[in-house]
Amino acid sequence: MQVSQKPLLAFVIATGLTALTMTDAVYATDYSVAYALDTDGKTETGKLENCNSIDTCKIKFRAIDATARLSYFANPPDGDKIVLSMWGASACCYFSDGNDTIRLDPRKQLHAVPIYAGHARRRNEFIQNQRLGVLYVSFAVSH
Repeated sequence: MQVSQKPLLAFVIATGLTALTMTDAVYATDYSVAYALDTDGKTETGKLENCNSIDTCKIKFRAIDATARLSYFANPPDGDKIVLSMWGASACCYFSDGNDTIRLDPRKQLHAVPIYAGHARRRNEFIQNQRLGVLYVSFAVSH
């Protein structure tokens, strides 16, 4: 009697993939983000409840036609961090010194991040972008 190896191989692969998925889920850091965008007297607020360190979280702002992306990095040598980037219509969105990304400490209670329109810094160029407003963000992290 000859036994086929294909079902056994399929079972081993499926079991391995399930174990990998479960391992990622165990080590994922879940967090929520409360935010308020204040631009030209307009305020847009909200809260994202289901963010985690495996996927990026996105916030769509109608007031300035822009999107923010938040990526959580758990346990790097310098501590947990959230990297925030934004993009949008025309010359939006930059942070201080023309940076297109910024690092935030998720342990800090509240972040007030100025948002600018203009362009990114090129080499040692001095830039003076136009301030659009302030993005306030607060994180609640559960490990």
